[in-house]
Order: sequence, then C-alpha cells, then structure tokens
Amino acid sequence: MVIAIIAILASILFPVFALAREKARQASCASNLRQLGHATQMYVQDYDGRYFQHWFLSPAFWFGRLDASTSPATIHKEQGLLYPYMRNFQLSLCPSFTGRTVYANGATGGYGYNVAYLTNNFGESGVSEAVITRPANCAVFADSAIYDAKLDVAEETLSIWPPSTTIRFNFAVVQFRHTGTANVVFADGHVKAQQPTRAGDPYARFNLHHLGRTDDEYFSGR
Repeated sequence: MVIAIIAILASILFPVFALAREKARQASCASNLRQLGHATQMYVQDYDGRYFQHWFLSPAFWFGRLDASTSPATIHKEQGLLYPYMRNFQLSLCPSFTGRTVYANGATGGYGYNVAYLTNNFGESGVSEAVITRPANCAVFADSAIYDAKLDVAEETLSIWPPSTTIRFNFAVVQFRHTGTANVVFADGHVKAQQPTRAGDPYARFNLHHLGRTDDEYFSGR
C-alpha cells in the first residue's frame, strides 16, 4: 500500500518538477537574450549606429570567427563581434537547447540572428538603426534551430527568418522549446516569450514553428 501511494505521488509530482526546471531554464535563457540585446545596443553605439554583419563570405560573426580549416569548422569565440561587450561564452548558449551542434565546439547554442532585416545583401553589412522605426517590433535574436532531413534531427542554425520566407517554403526555424514558447529579444532591448503562429507545422515534433504571420509583426521594425 505504501509503495502504491509513493508511486501515485511520484507520478503527480515528477511532471511538476520537470515543468519547474524548464521554467528555470527559460528564465535563464531570457536573461541570456537580455544581455545579448544590451551587447548589441553597445555595439551599435560604437559602430556609427549600424548593426553587425552576418555574411557567409566573411568569417566574423557575432558569436565568433569561423575557422574552416578544420572539419567540422571551429568557432574562435573570443574573436566574436559581440565578445568585447559580453566576455562570457555562456550567454550564447540556451540551457534548453538539445539539438545537434554543427561546428566542432558549437556556435550559437540555439540563438538565431534576424539577418533578413538587420543586414544588407543577406548579411554582407549591417543596417543603420535609423531605418528601424519600430524597434519593439524588430527581433534581434530568438530561440532557433533548423531541421536536418538527412539525420532527422534539429540542429543549431545561425539565423532566424521572417514569415515571408518560412511560411512561403513551410520551413520554420524558430524553436518554441520552452513549454511551447520561444524567447525573443527585440531591438529596444525587451525580451518576450512568444507563442507559435499556428499548429501542425511539418517539424512540430522538434518544436519548430513560424513566428508571426507577417514580417511587420516581429521582424521588420519598419
């Protein structure tokens, strides 16, 4: 009888404990993104009001310098564009991200950059903050991942993309891994947990969904 009671209590309490742990990880993730948002604002102030590049032809990214001489490529994190403003690699790692890392020592750890609206020519150069008239509606970073069809896994990705791209190709890259929500930090510095746009997306089992229905909601800031 005692064992049966303990088993019943355990079946009730364990999910509660798991939810509490995830809520703690979500709070830690939100803190990381808030710090990344502050680091971005300091970078913009130091570089004539422009956001940083995110270009595949240049090895310098916000999270580190990509060294393609190794296989897989290595990230030199101390050479990241935001490193002088963070001095802490852990800020780049979402504690709830369990996907596959693409690079030898990991890169973003589950955070993607709004490359579509914060850069020109698919990342070649950063845009001026002056073009962002609604900073509270312009995501800078968000919880992200991408589906790898060959391995059937979710893995880290460097960018988040707006609905005009993800809905068009039905290929979401924002990951709602915090009990069905995704943390997003916006250009004005605030962090918010967002709900997915719709259910039934093809990679929903990896918590991959679209963020917003139009680019104006969370991406463009125009």
